[in-house]
Amino acid sequence: MVIKESGMLKNQKPSEIVYRPIGIIHSPFNEPRGTPIQSVSAQNIEGTVEVYPDYVEGLEDL
Repeated sequence: MVIKESGMLKNQKPSEIVYRPIGIIHSPFNEPRGTPIQSVSAQNIEGTVEVYPDYVEGLEDL
């Protein structure tokens, strides 16, 4: 018996992966070059994470 999950055959690999943003990060950095990759290198630099309303509930207990 073949079981379908999410429109795909079980054990079938997807041919394409699509990423969709769930929010926006606001920071003083406008380009990847020069942006710290570790928080210890970004002390005293403020930023915010804006999560789109459709995803807030799913992230509440993380």
